[in-house]
Amino acid sequence: MPFRNALVCAVVSLGLGLEMATAQVAGVWQVFVTHDRATALDTLSFVAMQDGNTTTLEVDGERYTPYGEHILFFDRLNGQVMLAHPNGALTPHPFIQPDTHTAYMEWVVDESTRQIAWTLARRAPTGELSTLTTLAHVDGTNPRVLLEDVPRQGVRALPLAFIRNHSALLMDYQPDQIGALTPYDEFAGMFEVAFDAPNQAKLLPNEPGCYCAGDLQGRVFVRLSLSDDLSGFEVHLHDLLNQTSTILPPIRLSGFTHAGDMMISPDERVALYALAQVEKFGSAEQTVRTAYVLVDMLAQTQTILMPPSAVRFRPLQWTQNNASVLFYDPEQNGTWELRLDLPRFEKIANARFIGIITREASKLG
Repeated sequence: MPFRNALVCAVVSLGLGLEMATAQVAGVWQVFVTHDRATALDTLSFVAMQDGNTTTLEVDGERYTPYGEHILFFDRLNGQVMLAHPNGALTPHPFIQPDTHTAYMEWVVDESTRQIAWTLARRAPTGELSTLTTLAHVDGTNPRVLLEDVPRQGVRALPLAFIRNHSALLMDYQPDQIGALTPYDEFAGMFEVAFDAPNQAKLLPNEPGCYCAGDLQGRVFVRLSLSDDLSGFEVHLHDLLNQTSTILPPIRLSGFTHAGDMMISPDERVALYALAQVEKFGSAEQTVRTAYVLVDMLAQTQTILMPPSAVRFRPLQWTQNNASVLFYDPEQNGTWELRLDLPRFEKIANARFIGIITREASKLG
């Protein structure tokens, strides 16, 4: 597959195999990041897919996101939202920045429509969080408020993804602070806001639920729920078009009480999530063992794809026509592939893959 070849070649031997992915495309870069523990800095690498030339820059950042022809990220050192350019330049984001009252700032980007939704959550002196969600094109045009949430004690509105054929935003009522402690992304009360119906938050079926895994792709909403005997997580399959639901029985692994990082394949056939055993939760001595679970929507089964181990890989995206998933490890540099038909993690790159950015031919030069 061209993507896989380009990903490996970009890191291992620049310039090999790039032509087939870029023969008729100009201004395309693959972007990777590596972390240096000694300096605590990250290195962003922009690999030109035309010729393999690489531009790098050091940053102290987080939440690296493809954003048009840039990489969007939060600069921890300066407390600013920044844009990293393929030529190595850094510029502040022109219209998304925190202020002195911002407790949380989060965003999601829809590359296909070049839109961004971002939230600013402000904390009142009494502790309540008020979240403002705004939608705009990545160039700043057509900005509009999507959701001005009421003050809530210990809860903020968190943007998750563009859904409904890019016409609505998937969000979660996220408990304050706990997300920084859980090993994987878990959600408490998932809802959607349609772009043509601002300030109308619509809860998804059976929400709010447990603080655990969930995802929505197309017409399919997949959500975990604790079984009645508290022995494991059932899988609730919701067909939002036909308004039908199916419950799959839990996988019973003693002590595995956390489940997150749910990701449905784009063809809506399968989903993958992490089932974790966490000891000494929230402490410096916290340990995590993880089993990776495959949900087959057609067969209506959930099975352990990778048995419990100490690895803690986080998913990046589906690839290979939904036959594989790319992962990264928060503790080490690299990108790994997990094939569904040959379930093992294979390291395919020495840096974490961020994404592919493009520049219009008219802007090259």
